Amino acid sequence: MTALHKSADVLPSPTSTSTKTWTPSTSLSACTRNLLIPNARIRNPLGDIPRETLLADVEAFAHENGLTDIIPQLKKGALVAQDPTNYENLDLTDEEKQALRQEVTHKWKHPMALYVTIVVCSIGAAVQGWDQTGSNGANLSFPDEFGIGAGGRPAGPDNPNHDRDNWIVGLVNAAPYIA
Repeated sequence: MTALHKSADVLPSPTSTSTKTWTPSTSLSACTRNLLIPNARIRNPLGDIPRETLLADVEAFAHENGLTDIIPQLKKGALVAQDPTNYENLDLTDEEKQALRQEVTHKWKHPMALYVTIVVCSIGAAVQGWDQTGSNGANLSFPDEFGIGAGGRPAGPDNPNHDRDNWIVGLVNAAPYIA
């Protein structure tokens, strides 16, 4: 078992400088109380792992998952993730350092296509929700209004129009998705 698997999350205590180690027996309120601290920061789970152990874990992961051809990139990524503010002092190319600087200084710089995709998907989700709501509510009244269904005849499979009526209601409900 690696050091990553052995480490416990340490949460700051809101009333003192001591820390509380989370265990499965820790009450939920004791853990969530720490989330309410306005300036609380999540501790980096890689921060306390010694460099040699971290790099050995990366190699083991790469070998287990057939990623041996990219071990150098995985090691660089692990070292950056271990201490994101110290990337300037790591053995990275100038191009890699510039890319990391760009991420820090331009946090919201993404391709326009990403923003367009998010907006279009959000609009699509809203429209689908409206359609679903309308279909669910319409199922209660439109069949009776248009004489679809029992309409004074016996309900259920004994009705001679039972299958036809089910198909009509299904088609009406599916129309927004078909379109």
